[in-house]
Amino acid sequence: MSSPKSRKKKRKHSPVFREIEGVKVRLAKGPGQAYILRDGKRHYLGAFFDVDGKTFSPETEERARRWILEGRAGGGSAPHSISVAELIDRYLDYVEVRYVKHGEPSSEQECIRYSLQPLNEIYGTLRAAKFEPMSLEAIQRHHIGRGRARSTINARVNRIKRMFRWADGRGLIPPGISYRLSNVEALKPGSLARETKPITSVPKTDVAAVLPYLSKPVAAMVQIQLLTGMRPGEVVIMRATDIDESGPEGTWVYSPERHKTEHRGHERKVYLGKRAQQLLAPFLLGRQPEVYLFTPAEGVRQGPKTIHARASLSLAASERRYGDHYHVPTFRRAIKRACQRAEIPVWSPNRLRHSAATEAAKRFGREAAKQLLGQRSARIIDVYLDDDPAAAIRIARAVG
Repeated sequence: MSSPKSRKKKRKHSPVFREIEGVKVRLAKGPGQAYILRDGKRHYLGAFFDVDGKTFSPETEERARRWILEGRAGGGSAPHSISVAELIDRYLDYVEVRYVKHGEPSSEQECIRYSLQPLNEIYGTLRAAKFEPMSLEAIQRHHIGRGRARSTINARVNRIKRMFRWADGRGLIPPGISYRLSNVEALKPGSLARETKPITSVPKTDVAAVLPYLSKPVAAMVQIQLLTGMRPGEVVIMRATDIDESGPEGTWVYSPERHKTEHRGHERKVYLGKRAQQLLAPFLLGRQPEVYLFTPAEGVRQGPKTIHARASLSLAASERRYGDHYHVPTFRRAIKRACQRAEIPVWSPNRLRHSAATEAAKRFGREAAKQLLGQRSARIIDVYLDDDPAAAIRIARAVG
């Protein structure tokens, strides 16, 4: 004999009346009532119809559309009953639209996904309204237990706080939760979290040691970065069309097609002097303006300068298909291999920016170094400068 539950008839749904913003709206038996389906459940929109109960008026259609676009009708959950996993899903939908550069997902999208992954694993089934500061502190301890660096943990926890601020602004969680989470302190030096070593300049001898083991394009990028203080992501995308050769006082002006702070409306200009111009000249010769100056295929053809390094290139490498320009990871790997061949400590291209800033500050002052790097804040320049005891030594000698 079948159970009462099995005898229950499957609920029939009304035919689709119309679609609003891609959501199918159906008519209920009650006069003027409309609903949508989400996860097999009915979610009523309210009495949005004219007196005949069958047609939208312009005013009520506008109201229905507003409800759906604001997520009030299409969420699948009652107010404040959303789980952490559901909140993450909704937020990632927003992230895919918000964090885009030049039609492509920005790197922040992946950073956000990594930051939310342990939150989903540990608290996914919890109602978001029940997520408290002690829960966020548990996420901090989770990262510490995984051996992650303090700076990484603070960045990932801040992204979680940002998601809850977003949810608060859309009424998905009760007021006050985002504020309480914002009061969770960042990990301070001396905590149980692992500390990272500060990024410092690359010794000039180490830069000179790797140049013979680099292909011509990579060697040029290293030297140009050292002269200009460009970010690695800016030097790898250089094109002739982005370089104005009629800059002030004999300089060239490079305006990257994309850069780190463009989403804030900042303009980036890199001034290229005579030495940088000489390094660029062979790559500009006979190249179409829209073509990138530094390409991996040319790097393989031109090869590292030493016979030993040339011999290490395999046949498979010569047959490989390459992209239209270097990317930061490939630029970094090329330098790493060269460091290993030169038998010196491995360094990365972002340290060349620190080298340029430190040298500029010594020769021309801190403000000049700030302008060279394109930084708006004088405080940020301290991140790029190496400690220099020379000034303190001069004072000690002067005052006795």
